[in-house]
Amino acid sequence: MLIAQVAVLVIGSLVPSVSASPTSPWVWPLADHRIDRRFDPPKDAYGPGHRGIDLPGRAGQEVRSVATGTVTFAAKVAGVWTITINHGTERSTYQPVKPTVEVGDAVAAGQAIGVLFGGHSSCRSICLNLGRIRGTEYLDPETLLGGAGSYQLIDPNGAVPTPPAPQSG
Repeated sequence: MLIAQVAVLVIGSLVPSVSASPTSPWVWPLADHRIDRRFDPPKDAYGPGHRGIDLPGRAGQEVRSVATGTVTFAAKVAGVWTITINHGTERSTYQPVKPTVEVGDAVAAGQAIGVLFGGHSSCRSICLNLGRIRGTEYLDPETLLGGAGSYQLIDPNGAVPTPPAPQSG
């Protein structure tokens, strides 16, 4: 009986959970921690805007999941390779990324999910368009990216923000 309980505990710890908190820092999906074009939300649901952020990269570059989750979409949309990962209450989207994962796959934060292609319409050159969605609302992915190159603006008259978690490494 004890062996069975240990086996369940070990196997269960190997499977990523989709209950990651949306306020947990995301890992950068590309090796370089740079943003070429920032989030610019539309004024209304169908208006113009930039519903993600663009991260410069190279064609064929490995793209990694920003957080633990489950792949819910991995195919072309209007001719553009797209991956969507469910992280519980939020989803991350990646374009143009040819998937190396399949729908239903559990992924860990930092796990390779595909390779970067060129040709995304919002990019000046080759880049990854990273999106963040809660329900039908587009959110700024930059606010969850941890480590070098990220920052968070705070309201000097607002509540004191929670300090970031220490970075290992």
